[in-house]
Amino acid sequence: MGGVRDGHRGSGRLLWRGRSAALGIAALLVLAVLAPACDSATPRGMRDGGSDGSADGAVPPGIDAPVSGVDVGPTADGGGPVGPLTLVTRDVPITPVGSVRVLDVVYDDTNDAYVVVYTWVPPASEFRTEARTIRVNATGTPVPSAAVTIDPLASPLHNSADPAIALAPSSAGAGSAGLVVFSDDRLGAGSGQLEIYGQRIVVASADAPPALDGAPFRISNVDVTGEALPAVAWTGAAYFVAWADDRERGVRHEDARVVYGRVVDPDGTLGAELRL
Repeated sequence: MGGVRDGHRGSGRLLWRGRSAALGIAALLVLAVLAPACDSATPRGMRDGGSDGSADGAVPPGIDAPVSGVDVGPTADGGGPVGPLTLVTRDVPITPVGSVRVLDVVYDDTNDAYVVVYTWVPPASEFRTEARTIRVNATGTPVPSAAVTIDPLASPLHNSADPAIALAPSSAGAGSAGLVVFSDDRLGAGSGQLEIYGQRIVVASADAPPALDGAPFRISNVDVTGEALPAVAWTGAAYFVAWADDRERGVRHEDARVVYGRVVDPDGTLGAELRL
């Protein structure tokens, strides 16, 4: 269907593309820290021994060597660079599993953490979608929670991929509510007929994985066509979900695809479908 897969494994393993062309080589959370350079090119927090216990000027494991002398930003009169800054990046794997691809991330200001959703391929299984909460500790290192499977249904045989996530403002004491949307081929028993599904979640803390709120539910609701590459945003009162749809394929053009969307209320109620 529609350019989001190009292979099978077992009885329905799909190789999903879409956003994975840019993001799918690894699930890495990259944090860029800009700190003014003082009398040394050593990053802030690593001078005078550093809070991480390393020797003065040493770059601890997991941190790339600093790039210094980068001129960034305008002067007070807007006429030129401010001066040299030091750039340090920390690349830390947030998933202890292989073959991860197609990810999305959102910041949860209630818990001061990130929520990451991604597709991965378990050994001898179909594609699955998971989510983790990521806390960044005092040294700037991402600390992932355990994973939660967004689509835990084992039967019928199916694949899920292309996840996207949006969070809504939290209610007092209730944690942050969110919606994960993804492509799923369970209607075709893993054969490739794609539909858009949603799963509501609740993020209670920065250290615990998101909790599932109810079961996955269909959003696209068109059995005989393929829908893929969903996107989702919080509108202030509800979620809006959009996706690529090939229901007009072969009708006005052999490869016709259009974008459809609909509002999804916080309780999962679907609004009218719109052709965008």
